[in-house]
Amino acid sequence: MPIEVKPTGAGFSIAWPEHGILGQFRRLREEKGQLKGHISLWRKVGEQRLDLYDDTFNVDSARSRAGAIRVLSAFGEDGWQPDWPILIESIRKRIQEQYRQGSPMVMLVGDRDDYPVELRYVLKPLLFEGEPTIVFAEGGSGKGWVSVYLAMLMAEGVSSYDLTVAGPGNVLYLDWEQSEGEINRRIHLLKQGGLAPDATIAYRRCSKSLADDIEDIADMVQGLPASALIIDSLLGACGGEDLEKSQTASRFFLAYRTLKVAAWIITHTSKGGAGQKTAFGSGYWAYQARSVWQAVPTMEPGADAFSVGLVHTKVNMGRLQKPMAFKFSFSREAVDQEDTSVEVMSDDPASIEGVLRRFGVRQQILKQLQDGSLPVADILDAFPKGKHAEVRSRLSDLKKAGVIVLSPDKRWALAFDREGDDSLL
Repeated sequence: MPIEVKPTGAGFSIAWPEHGILGQFRRLREEKGQLKGHISLWRKVGEQRLDLYDDTFNVDSARSRAGAIRVLSAFGEDGWQPDWPILIESIRKRIQEQYRQGSPMVMLVGDRDDYPVELRYVLKPLLFEGEPTIVFAEGGSGKGWVSVYLAMLMAEGVSSYDLTVAGPGNVLYLDWEQSEGEINRRIHLLKQGGLAPDATIAYRRCSKSLADDIEDIADMVQGLPASALIIDSLLGACGGEDLEKSQTASRFFLAYRTLKVAAWIITHTSKGGAGQKTAFGSGYWAYQARSVWQAVPTMEPGADAFSVGLVHTKVNMGRLQKPMAFKFSFSREAVDQEDTSVEVMSDDPASIEGVLRRFGVRQQILKQLQDGSLPVADILDAFPKGKHAEVRSRLSDLKKAGVIVLSPDKRWALAFDREGDDSLL
C-alpha cells in the first residue's frame, strides 16, 4: 500500500499501512527558504505504540533526511524491514509539493452563483464567518467584558440589541491575559443578570504563542468544532514579540489562517500622540484583519455601571457599520459585598464622548439638536475651526432635505416630524 501524507489543520499526517507506521509533521516554519518542523513516527502493533523517531526535521536538508534514516535503520526484525529511505523521500516530496503548491488558478466572470449574495456572519455586524476581527482599546476599557458577553451570545445562539447571531455554536476562549477563575466569574455574573443561562464556553489558558501552540489549538478547534475564537490578547498570542514588526504579524496570521475559524482578537491602542487612536503595532495588523473596531469606554471610579462604545474603523468586506454601545450594570446586596450580577443593556453611542468624536459632521449636528434648538454659533463651538465651513455646508444640506429648520430667531432645530428620531444618527 502507498505511503500517505495528508495535510491537517496545522501540519501533515503520515501513514504507511503496509508496515503499520503512523506519524505527524507539525510546528511548520520556513527559515531562509527551508521548510522545517517536528516529525514523529511510530509503529502500531495491536494496542501498543512503538516510538521510532521524534525530532526536528528539515524537509529541504539532505543531511537532516540522512540523519533520520540512520536512526530509523536501527529498527527492524524478521518479517518487518521497511525501506526507510523510501519512507523519508516520500515524506519529503509530498510535503514539499503540498505545502508549496498554493491554490489553483480560477477564472472569474462575476457570476452570482460563484459567490455568496449576502455576507456571512457568525455575529452580525462584528464577526465574519471564518475571518479575523480586531478590537482595540486602552487598558481597563471594558473590552474584556464585551468579549465575554459576545462569547456567551454566540455560544447560546442568542441575538441581542444590535447584534444578530447566526446560531448556537462552540466558542473557544484563548486567554493570555486573565485566568480561568476570572472568566468563569464574569460568565456567572452575566448569567445572574439574565444573559444566556445555558451558555457554555470552551476555555484554555495559554502560555506559548499561537504559532508555537498551533497544533494543540487546531486539535481543539476541530474537536469541538469551534465556530469562533476569542483571542485575549494579541500581544500574548504573539509570545511577547514586537507588534511593530511586520514579521510578527505575518507569523501570527500564517498560523491563524490554518484554523479556518472566525476570531475576535483583542489588542491595545497605539502609543500616545494626539489625534485618532489606532490599533497598536504595524499597520500590517489592520491590513490582514477583515474588520477593525475600536472600543471606547465611559467609566467613573466606584460607579456601579460603565458603558463601552464600539466604533467601526475599517472593513474589507461590505460597508462600515454604525457605532453601537453597551452598558454593563453591576448589582450587589451591600456596599461592602461582592457583585452578585451584571446586566447588559443597549446604550446610546453618541452619549460616549470618544464615540461622538468619531461620528461624521452630519451626525454630530443632529445629536446636538436632539437636545433642543441652537444658534449657529453654539453648533460651531463644538467643532474645530477647520471644520466650520463643512458644518455650514451640512446645515444647508440638512435644511434642503427637510431634516432641520431655521427659525425666525436664527436658531437651528430638528424638523417637527423628526424630533426623537434616532434613526437619523
